[in-house]
Amino acid sequence: MDIKVYLIDDCTIIRDGMKILLESKEGLIVVGNSTHGNDILQQLAEHCPDVVILNISGQFRSGIETIRAIRKNCPTIQIIIIAMQTTNEEVISLLRVGVAGCILAEYVSRDVMNAICAVNSGHRYLSKRISEKLVEDYINKANSMTQNSPLFDLSIREKEVLQLVVEGKTSADIAAILCISIRTVNTYRYRIMEKLNINDLPGLVRFAIQNGLTPP
Repeated sequence: MDIKVYLIDDCTIIRDGMKILLESKEGLIVVGNSTHGNDILQQLAEHCPDVVILNISGQFRSGIETIRAIRKNCPTIQIIIIAMQTTNEEVISLLRVGVAGCILAEYVSRDVMNAICAVNSGHRYLSKRISEKLVEDYINKANSMTQNSPLFDLSIREKEVLQLVVEGKTSADIAAILCISIRTVNTYRYRIMEKLNINDLPGLVRFAIQNGLTPP
């Protein structure tokens, strides 16, 4: 069964070009196209497309409202967004309001077929450049959170000793578990308390639990 596609773009030339591109592919049919406007919902109700391709370049806010209206009135339609450029925050906002695919205008000819097939099958699709930016931002935020953690300055061995201390192990227990001397364990404990500016064991335990090193 053909995938029925509806195009929304203010530029007639772009709509006509997109229609030619899509209908050159077997299994796709463009059932209609229009500019942004108040009659979009009526058009969608008449044509019953499976996928809507909506160009929001330069009109993000109005595009969000259009997406909300489509999702509310035609919840089975999958929406693919075309944008000139997007920030990570805009991409997240689009996904939150129900967009299934987001592709950059410069990669439309390469991405649009894959996007249509993906969203029509119930999956999400993001242009490679968009997904790379999202992943890079996530990694940067994760690294920043790690570096800002009070535990960042502790070595792996110090974290191991701290966890065992919080679990109620004595210095002798820890020495046996880690195969080190009691004196070395006590040295680690001293270093940990010094780095964390904590003066007693109860304070050390509270700190470890609050910072997620061990379960309460």
